Amino acid sequence: MKKMSCCVALMMAVVLLLPIFGLGEDAKTRFKIDSHYHYRNEPDFIRKTVEVYGKYNTMVCVLTPMQAIEVVRDAMKKYPETIIGYGSIKLDDPNALEQIDKFHQAGFKGIGEMSNPARDYNDAAYFPIYERIQRYGMHAVSHGCCGPPKSRCSGRHGHGQNAPRLPGRGCQAVSKAHRPGSSPRESLV
Repeated sequence: MKKMSCCVALMMAVVLLLPIFGLGEDAKTRFKIDSHYHYRNEPDFIRKTVEVYGKYNTMVCVLTPMQAIEVVRDAMKKYPETIIGYGSIKLDDPNALEQIDKFHQAGFKGIGEMSNPARDYNDAAYFPIYERIQRYGMHAVSHGCCGPPKSRCSGRHGHGQNAPRLPGRGCQAVSKAHRPGSSPRESLV
């Protein structure tokens, strides 16, 4: 009898503690953020995005090209519970700093996905871009290992590894877009 009451007490404790740790929630009620969702120039893109992500209590970081800045800015205002704007830039674009300024002025929360650099992500030529992102307190998403053919894709540079190391005090809001095995590109050793 004593064993039975201990088991019942233990099961009750587990059931009562599940919501505290989020373990009792299902996919539709647990809050989530999708940090890697590319904008598509389709007529119903925003409506469909809000409809689908809203069902699952999920916010979405929409990786937005400069051409779609107004569309996503308006969507962020209309659907702040779902849409988070992230501006897409090319690190080697001579207008990258100006684009970051425009995304920031439009209320975007991050810059991503930074992809296809001509140099390693940690090259000093990119520091002014990282510093601008850091100055605005924006998040940054770099694409995993899409540098030049001879770039170092292990250690700090590989898929799922630490993101580019930023100058100054550093920025903790930097992430990679893909985890190991989630992309056709594998880390080169």
